[in-house]
Amino acid sequence: MLRAKGIEARTYRERRDALSRLGLDYLRDRYAAREKFLHIDCFYDGLCDEEFVRKELDKVREMIDEVRELILSP
Repeated sequence: MLRAKGIEARTYRERRDALSRLGLDYLRDRYAAREKFLHIDCFYDGLCDEEFVRKELDKVREMIDEVRELILSP
């Protein structure tokens, strides 16, 4: 998304700072939440049932749609 907006960010800090400058801190927060729940809790620790995973994946789809809209907007 940053590249689509003409922003070159190579490190995680640069990406975080760029999102902040664009007023999109909430995207980083939402991504971190999905990463923690799906990757750590579910994948590594096996703590998630099917319903929980489906709900989290719905949130991922919503986030992808929102980012797509941000990329396509002027």
